[in-house]
Amino acid sequence: MTKEILLKALKKQTKDNLIALLLESYEIMNKARRYEIFNSICYKEEEPKFNAQKILLSVKKFYNDSIAKKYYAPFAINSKNYSNVPEETELWCDMIADLFEKAVDLNTHNENEIAVKCFDMLFYLQENMCEEIVFAHELGTWMIPIKQSKIIPKFVESAAKICEPEEFKKHVKMLMLIDDFDYKKEKVFNKAIKVGTINQKKLIEDLKPKEKRR
Repeated sequence: MTKEILLKALKKQTKDNLIALLLESYEIMNKARRYEIFNSICYKEEEPKFNAQKILLSVKKFYNDSIAKKYYAPFAINSKNYSNVPEETELWCDMIADLFEKAVDLNTHNENEIAVKCFDMLFYLQENMCEEIVFAHELGTWMIPIKQSKIIPKFVESAAKICEPEEFKKHVKMLMLIDDFDYKKEKVFNKAIKVGTINQKKLIEDLKPKEKRR
């Protein structure tokens, strides 16, 4: 069945039939797909376009639920199911990506203090996702549908605006340890040097990656 045939058939349906089809589709979807497709329309009218405090509350709830193992769904791995990924893990990856997007929005709106709090919690979860937060045979940032190059620079920018030098260095050091293929530690350091204050820059000088010998 092509999309054209499906679209033509859907146009002939009544409103009640379309709602019934949507509900039936909802029932057979896994949790991650439900979240991806229906989350935006379910809460579109309830939530304002931007609310910094609500974003912070959402991140805190997600953080606490994650620490409480709400999304941890282990199973006995064998040669037949080792590639399976639990629905809870897929949902968690979609949710943290969505919250990272909202943290970037906080930076864009100059809500830097709240942005740092949110980034701090989210990066902690990302870096400890293997510690009974989510489950799969192999886990990593590649499973989270947002690029590190989009979120790391924004964290550095917000931290530079509100953090004392020692705290700024702590954040930069943590981000450099990620050393993601999409945003290497050299880029983290260079970004920090570009946006940091004079005192922040002085304190992170010893973090500068050593040049590789050829």
